[in-house]
Amino acid sequence: MRLELNGVDESLVRKINELAKEQGISRNQFIKNYLAMMPYNLVLDYEVGYLEDLINTVDESAELTNARLKSLEDGFGKVSLLIKFATNMSEYEMTEVLGEKEGLHK
Repeated sequence: MRLELNGVDESLVRKINELAKEQGISRNQFIKNYLAMMPYNLVLDYEVGYLEDLINTVDESAELTNARLKSLEDGFGKVSLLIKFATNMSEYEMTEVLGEKEGLHK
């Protein structure tokens, strides 16, 4: 099938010629290859956009989860202080009861 394009900018033609030469093919073959890949590139562009959106969603969820974990940690620290004051436990006793990492939060 014959395809003819009119009014193509000369700088574009030069760039196509340059790219074809780099690949060791004719301008005609370069354009045929490019057109043959166009539908796949459109699908790929869509999939890349979808994956970027998915990554952003996961990133936002991770940030929210991190903020919630920080809030829980702060809350556990306050509970530890309440237990200490309510029971008159020492910091050592709190560590023994709650475990080394879960002991009194300062």
